Amino acid sequence: MHVFLIVETNFLTLKRFKMATAKSSKKSAKRAQVNTSRSASKPTGQVSRSQPMKYSSRKEDGEMEKRNKSNSKTGNSKQSYGNSLSSQKSSGNNGGRYTSSTSARDDRGSGNGHAKGKMRNTGASGKSQPSQTRPSGKQEEGLRKLFMDQLKDMYWAEKALTKALPKMIKEASSNELIDALSGHLDETEGQVTKLEQVFQKLGEKASAQKCEAMEGLIEEATEIMGDLEKGSVKDAGIICAGQKVEHYEIGTYGCLKTYAGILGEMDVADLLDDILSEEKNADETLTQVAQSINWEAANESEEEDESDEEGDETDEEDEEDEDVEVYGTKSNKRYSGAKK
Repeated sequence: MHVFLIVETNFLTLKRFKMATAKSSKKSAKRAQVNTSRSASKPTGQVSRSQPMKYSSRKEDGEMEKRNKSNSKTGNSKQSYGNSLSSQKSSGNNGGRYTSSTSARDDRGSGNGHAKGKMRNTGASGKSQPSQTRPSGKQEEGLRKLFMDQLKDMYWAEKALTKALPKMIKEASSNELIDALSGHLDETEGQVTKLEQVFQKLGEKASAQKCEAMEGLIEEATEIMGDLEKGSVKDAGIICAGQKVEHYEIGTYGCLKTYAGILGEMDVADLLDDILSEEKNADETLTQVAQSINWEAANESEEEDESDEEGDETDEEDEEDEDVEVYGTKSNKRYSGAKK
């Protein structure tokens, strides 16, 4: 009886084992079929073995396509916007030349920078600035009148300088200063011609109106030359007066160039920019000449002080000698009178 039970138990255990192995073999076969179908449907090299395959429905696939299309559109718009910005930056700094109506103007030396076109700029505070558009109507008339008045002033000023510079050259003693003033005299005569071309391009007759500021600067230079003796000190005074003139011209021509750009007179702006560059070069040349002349003027004034002190000492000695002689003459007369 016991033997029968043991045999039956072993038989049942063996049967269960066979059924389990059969189920596991079927599952492994199904898995192998699924893997082969997946490997055949997916492109090679897209998904690694470590990453599980992800399937999406048709609805999700459509949303992904729409999203990709929108991303490509935004990417293209960003790229075109970046290209437009880079082109604006490349044409923005062009040495102060007005070649484009939408490019920024670099007015070095004038303190005025303007850009035309309907561009809205934002300052450091982040607030939007008013759009810069070309003036029209009464606005243009007001700016154009200011432009013409200042232009007539500078025409008078340049013609007056063609008469004042030869006097400054005559009073100068340094050869370096004489060369600098002579070279700028030639430039000034050329600037008169350029201003006449400006009037012609504007369709106006070249006319001059008295510039009070330039008249005062020329009078001051005349006083400096009249008060000082010829030498290094007078040369230093001539340089000082000349640089005051140059700084006035630099400021005025910088503004005129900016006004011309805003009014759309590009050819006029180019001519004024040429004159502005010449004035800046003249000022720089005088600065270089002054580096040596100012020290010579300081040494010259010290020598004059020493000679003045020596002259005062000799004058005092002469006065003492005269007093001794007069006293001796008087004593001799008294002695002779007493003897008689």
